[in-house]
Amino acid sequence: MSIQQSQKFFMDLGRLLGELKADLEVVVESKTDLPSEVIDGFKLHIDQADAMESQINDIVAQAALTKRGL
Repeated sequence: MSIQQSQKFFMDLGRLLGELKADLEVVVESKTDLPSEVIDGFKLHIDQADAMESQINDIVAQAALTKRGL
């Protein structure tokens, strides 16, 4: 896989992860009758998604620098 293909993959993955995180945030913020354990699990997944998004952004940035020879 080329650097450009890898960048696209990680950018797409980051976008999808962001969309899933946003969906979880809507559920957490809405008034629902889901058990608190489920809501707490969603909150944990939101935090995990934040960390993963940061890592993905770092990978994409590093790939861009590598591609430019920096």
